[in-house]
Amino acid sequence: MKNKLLFLVLLLCSFYSYSQQEITWQDLAAVTYTDKFFKEYNETFMYPTFLPSVKALNGKQITIKGYF
Repeated sequence: MKNKLLFLVLLLCSFYSYSQQEITWQDLAAVTYTDKFFKEYNETFMYPTFLPSVKALNGKQITIKGYF
């Protein structure tokens, strides 16, 4: 019984370690910016538009290497 429990715990841990998606900084660079006027501030700001490849990452846990 003890061995079965240990096997189950190790199996679940291995699934958890593969659940993350590894991406690069170039993947996150798929963003375009347009000028948009905001009445509340009476000012124009650059507004991001995320491409579908970046939107697909919404709500997912990802791994990325490097510095920001």
